[in-house]
Amino acid sequence: MILVMGLKKTGQSITDYLTKQNRPYSVYDRKEEVLYRYEIMGVKTYRDDEIIDDPSIDLVIKSPGIPPYEEHIKYFKERGVKIISDIEFFYTELMPKKVIAITGTNGKTTTTEMISELLKNEEPITAGNIGMTIFNGNRSQDDIYVLELSSFQLEDTHEFRPNVAVLLNVEEDHLDWHGSFENYKKAKYKIFENQTSDDALIICADTINENEIHTKSKVYKYSVIKKDGMNAYIDNGKIVINRDDFCVTIPMEKLKYKEMHNIGNMMAAILAASFYGIDAETIDDFLENFKLDFHRVETVGFYRGVKFIDDSKATNPSATVSALINMPDETILLLGGFDKQTDFTDPITLAGRKIKKMIFFGDIKEKLKNTSDTLNVTNYITATNMKDAFNKAVEISVNGDTILLSPGASSFDEFKGYEERGDYFKQLLQDLKDGEK
Repeated sequence: MILVMGLKKTGQSITDYLTKQNRPYSVYDRKEEVLYRYEIMGVKTYRDDEIIDDPSIDLVIKSPGIPPYEEHIKYFKERGVKIISDIEFFYTELMPKKVIAITGTNGKTTTTEMISELLKNEEPITAGNIGMTIFNGNRSQDDIYVLELSSFQLEDTHEFRPNVAVLLNVEEDHLDWHGSFENYKKAKYKIFENQTSDDALIICADTINENEIHTKSKVYKYSVIKKDGMNAYIDNGKIVINRDDFCVTIPMEKLKYKEMHNIGNMMAAILAASFYGIDAETIDDFLENFKLDFHRVETVGFYRGVKFIDDSKATNPSATVSALINMPDETILLLGGFDKQTDFTDPITLAGRKIKKMIFFGDIKEKLKNTSDTLNVTNYITATNMKDAFNKAVEISVNGDTILLSPGASSFDEFKGYEERGDYFKQLLQDLKDGEK
């Protein structure tokens, strides 16, 4: 018997699939209104802290949002019941032949979208952590799958094996969920765990410790710093992509996004897509048409000569560092949110010597203040919440400044997600402009 735990988009897509297959299953969720639908269908339901002691349950498919320390999960682990993610279930059910999987602490959504744009003529299925659930629509074993994978999804994979894996970077994140940085890395490294010599692993040589990468797959490396031994690198104002029999050069002036982290993401994307038949013309079309996702270093407007940048998608300290590297000195940084037990030494140290002011807000503001004081960084003030931080930033800004929302933490102290937080930032700016009318 299969138990599906968590009935948001992912869980419902799995139960829809099982229903079509006429396979018995039971479900667990905390929301009464969600379970009602299944009770009408005659499906056994479990809720909240209700004991799940059905001995026939031999497989649990759990939502990526349910942590490993949840009481039911601990119980099933003790019983030796197999626990898997939606990605693992999809893979073992369909055994797809063409899978590109992307993970990393930062840049995975951008890189996934870049790969999908490069392969758009092949009509790839883009899914996973990017928003679309893997069981939506009719799936074929012969489709090309471009999957953005979180550490939560990878944690519960066992047989999953992508033909092309992309490992962008691994920095401290989600330590509250994984318990330690080592556990977090182990989850990320599962992306290449089952690969064979027929598969490819693409890594960033600037961020990944190659001594920790133990794989049978062929490894391809890219770098924005060095050239020797790289399959993608910068040379004399050009980006060079060179692997096996695939070789292209791209003049830097052709790039719409010239930040180093975006150049690295593009290198990874072109390397990954090159395994599926792209050419120079495809790349030219991509360079012309690709646009970055919302909420990632997105310029959203100006007010009295001050630029406003929404980087709400920066939900960990290393993402904030990436944004700060490309910011002018006259920047006011809004930093704060929900604490995931990560270390803010790097962004605070960088901001302390590089930018005009930091404004700490939200659940994590006292931690940020204490870290700054320990580091003898003094260019900060505190605010009660994001609106207060925004207003204080506007008050101290002058013509030519930049106000950057790059929180370095998740949004769950005030918002449902980084998108809602970014949209609120934009709305605050619009309200400011409307007040002048």
